[in-house]
Amino acid sequence: PWDGGGRRVPLKYPTAEPVLLVLHYVWLGALMLLTMSLAQAVTFFFLSQCLCGFFLAVSFVVGHNGMPVFDADDKPGFAEVQVLGTRNVDEDVMGFSGWFTGGLHSQVEHHLFPMMPRHNLGRIRPRVEAMCKRHGVRYHSTYLHTGVAEVLDFLDEMSELIRD
Repeated sequence: PWDGGGRRVPLKYPTAEPVLLVLHYVWLGALMLLTMSLAQAVTFFFLSQCLCGFFLAVSFVVGHNGMPVFDADDKPGFAEVQVLGTRNVDEDVMGFSGWFTGGLHSQVEHHLFPMMPRHNLGRIRPRVEAMCKRHGVRYHSTYLHTGVAEVLDFLDEMSELIRD
């Protein structure tokens, strides 16, 4: 983690993450091998990792791709870069988009307040939207399927540059 002045703060428990990751995979492997054949366990493991990676990729791509990128010379301030460079995903009726994105469908707020717990990002969203409106900064928010379509349209436009 970083402090407010751009300096790295030492972790309180630096070995906790690697130890817990090893324990997780040992536990997962044991459970799989106790309930499945080796072939089923290997298949399940690789399919679950691929699907999880795909879901994470879609979540990150929708939140970030196809948004403005700034040159160092004409880059606006921190808050404006965070707002303009990210796309929020609106909640649907069933709450799928919040679940699918792991609670990071409020990407704008997450970029502005990276240390804020995900469950609180929605609480400050109206304030951030009002601040953006007051200062004339575009606040972009869309549904998940529309965000995917926007990213695909952007990638199509970029590929036109290569095709021409």
